[in-house]
Amino acid sequence: MLQKTEGIVIHTIPYSDTSIIAKIFTADHGLLSFMIKGTRGKKSANKAVWFQPLSILALDIYHQENKNLKTIKESKLLLNPVGIYGNVYKTSVVLFLAELLQKILKENSPHPTLFDLIKQKIKELNDEDFKMNFHLSLMLDIAHEMGFLPFNNFSEREFLFSIQEGKFVNASSEHIGPLYLNESDSRSLYTLLSGTNPPLSNVERRHLLIELIKYFQFHNPGMSSIKSTAVLQEVL
Repeated sequence: MLQKTEGIVIHTIPYSDTSIIAKIFTADHGLLSFMIKGTRGKKSANKAVWFQPLSILALDIYHQENKNLKTIKESKLLLNPVGIYGNVYKTSVVLFLAELLQKILKENSPHPTLFDLIKQKIKELNDEDFKMNFHLSLMLDIAHEMGFLPFNNFSEREFLFSIQEGKFVNASSEHIGPLYLNESDSRSLYTLLSGTNPPLSNVERRHLLIELIKYFQFHNPGMSSIKSTAVLQEVL
């Protein structure tokens, strides 16, 4: 059945001299895998640009439930990412977020509100000045949409964050170890939860990124490490 939808490119791999297999987060069906022909080689260089990570596309797709690899009849670029790929900060964030989404999205699981969130944030990243905490704030927004947003109950008594419980707890001998943030990182998380763009230092930002990845891994069993983290930390 031919259907119209929108899609956000998550990941691509070469398939042949002229084709790729692309994982695309669609508005109507969630994450789908597509065989896309004619996207590699000199004659198709312009079309290949459409399938960069987090490109937003309008798609006419043949959606058959029993086929693992779908096909695309027509595709059109909805957002020209000129404001992203000329900026090393934005490009590093895009590569990180695309890999994060690849790890947590499930095939054939529609999530329209998450799709709308990612689409909106890609447009903001492209159109607006870069905010150093953009990736951290978006991780929290994604956690909210997926049902595991940290509970912001920080207080003078409960100031250590528990990855397992998803909230701040009191300082005790029981609340020490890899499933608890230290006091400094807990306070950074509280600051991020409380403000739109808090003034975190580079060190605070890097530490918090590692802790948020651990938090995502705990609440998404089987989620593997994110290779692009090292690049992002080097840049930011």
